[in-house]
Amino acid sequence: MHEKNRVLHRANRVFLQATLLCGTILAAGTTTIAGAAPVDSDDGDRRIEYLKSLKIEDLLRAEITSVSKKPEKLADAAAAVFVITAEDIERAGARSIPEALRMAPGLQVAQISANKWVVSARGFADLFSNKLLVLIDGRSVYTPLFSGVLWELQDTLMEDIDRIEVIRGPGATLWGANAVNGVINIITKSTDQTQGALLTAATGTRYPVAAGARYGDRIGDKGSYRLYTKGDVQDGYVQPGGEDAYDGWQKLQSGFRADVAAGSASSLTVQGDVHKGEEELAYSLPGLLSPAESQDKARYWGGNLLTRWEMERGVDTLIGMQAYYDYSNIDTAVPSENRHTFDLDFQYRTMATSSQDVVWGLGYRRSSDDIGSSDALLFVPESKSENLYSAFLQDEITLADSWWLTLGSKVEHNDYSGFELQPTIRLRWKPEELQTVWGAISRAVRTPSRADHDVLAYAYEVTDSHGVRYRGAIIGQDDFQPEELVAYELGHRWSPTASLSFDTAVFYNVYENLLSLDRGSSYIDADARSPYLVIPSYFGNDLSGTTHGVEVLATLQPVDFWKLAFGYSYIKASFEGSPETVWSDQQFDEDDFPEHQFQLRSWLDLPANWSLDSELYYVDDLTAKGVDAYIRLDLRLGWQVDKNLKLSLSGENLTDSAKMEFPGGNSLVGSEVPRQFYAKLTWSY
Repeated sequence: MHEKNRVLHRANRVFLQATLLCGTILAAGTTTIAGAAPVDSDDGDRRIEYLKSLKIEDLLRAEITSVSKKPEKLADAAAAVFVITAEDIERAGARSIPEALRMAPGLQVAQISANKWVVSARGFADLFSNKLLVLIDGRSVYTPLFSGVLWELQDTLMEDIDRIEVIRGPGATLWGANAVNGVINIITKSTDQTQGALLTAATGTRYPVAAGARYGDRIGDKGSYRLYTKGDVQDGYVQPGGEDAYDGWQKLQSGFRADVAAGSASSLTVQGDVHKGEEELAYSLPGLLSPAESQDKARYWGGNLLTRWEMERGVDTLIGMQAYYDYSNIDTAVPSENRHTFDLDFQYRTMATSSQDVVWGLGYRRSSDDIGSSDALLFVPESKSENLYSAFLQDEITLADSWWLTLGSKVEHNDYSGFELQPTIRLRWKPEELQTVWGAISRAVRTPSRADHDVLAYAYEVTDSHGVRYRGAIIGQDDFQPEELVAYELGHRWSPTASLSFDTAVFYNVYENLLSLDRGSSYIDADARSPYLVIPSYFGNDLSGTTHGVEVLATLQPVDFWKLAFGYSYIKASFEGSPETVWSDQQFDEDDFPEHQFQLRSWLDLPANWSLDSELYYVDDLTAKGVDAYIRLDLRLGWQVDKNLKLSLSGENLTDSAKMEFPGGNSLVGSEVPRQFYAKLTWSY
């Protein structure tokens, strides 16, 4: 408690210093900014006023698609949704997608090491946060091997991202299984928005090389395209004791996209990426490796190809079809994986009646893998193909001028648990243009993964004084069932003035059949060395519980050239297990949730095309994981030299020389996130 008070006191001090700094700069520049006369648009010294074109009420009117799989205003969405815009990404100086996601209130984002991230919504954070579905342009990047997202593999040119739509809460009715606690949909810009050439170059402490290039042009008078490539090299961090953490990485990625008008009312998109990289990994497997901590390099490469066709039929019908193929190869000790995924999706939207907006769709996905075994981890069988069939239907019914009722459900069939039904009911009331009250009840499931069924992992090995070997094992089960959630949500979104908005969501989640580790009877096994006694723990579904919380976002733009955003989230968890469950008498999961998180972000346009942006984060402690509460302050100073050239200098984690944000897991050794500085140049033509 004393430590937490000390951190909170420190947060208040940093907040005061940041506010005074912004206030001093604001006072110094107010006369110049407010009194500046308009300058001809051809003048290279003309000030680029970002914030004047990003009024809060305009952002609330911006269209999103992830909540209902159709364009709708952010202000009208009957869900807890937050949009990270391309402008937000640039002004935060985000170098990767997880760094950009720090801006979303209600998400827990942390680094395990220089190359590993944790991203989760409403709790259950882990290396594989298995209750969060992530998509890039509609392509799922959720791995069925361990259930989760390998964030180091998810990348694109940051300048090509149009927006990131973050839904907190279930999205399974439209997006399917594993969209339990949230959905993140990363949407890239159309090729019409990326014409011409762009070059980026950057360097920094522990980030020696980062560069990217893009070129876009027209395809006759009916389409356009772009090509891009990017490369990054990052040095490793350090462990708490000061030694090298052995977690550096390097990566090269290239891709293309083409958008073509296929007719008077239809369009075709074809896009793809290829990537290749290498990362350093440090493992801790007591007794299984010599020494217990070992180092390895993971090499990975892969690619994807996606095509999407859409056709408008009349003024009220839209037909769409999407198909993609994804290949990934990961070569590492625990384990190596070779995976092929094919996905086909059909969607039909129409106004069934004057008061019913109906969208329905069908889908099929096949994922095949070949897993390499090791002494510490193996899958039986090593090769497997999984099929997923799905159908969904959603009907938005206009009840009155300001009331809407949405009913829908997704039906899926997977090879592990068979049919799964994931319905939702949502009610929306809109008393005025920029005010919405909504409520929802939804069911979602996290379907079993390969690991839940087929894994045999040895967690440790010891030899007693009599020479008897003991091995602790974690073993998957054929009868593992889906984890289930029933979520109750209530939200209010309101913009009382053009310069002020509030977005509040409260939730109560009830979980059943959560993953547990069940005690098993010991048995004797043997390898080439000698027999040993196995002490097994089996994956089960003997954990249940609830979480409840609140998420608040307030945005204020007191003057045209200054915008502030304050976010706060609170979550409390309670779990219980059966007497046969290893976790039955522990508070492991409850103490793994950061009870309080807050953020304060500031965007400030300065004279002479300069800008100053800051982000202050507070994350509560994770008692069970041994992570103290911490504060993170990031600053970015940007300069628009002329209409073609931008320069920026960023400082990250300025409050500490180094700190741990999240410990290692799944046998990986974590590291401390250091203070870093980063300079970037962007040229476009």
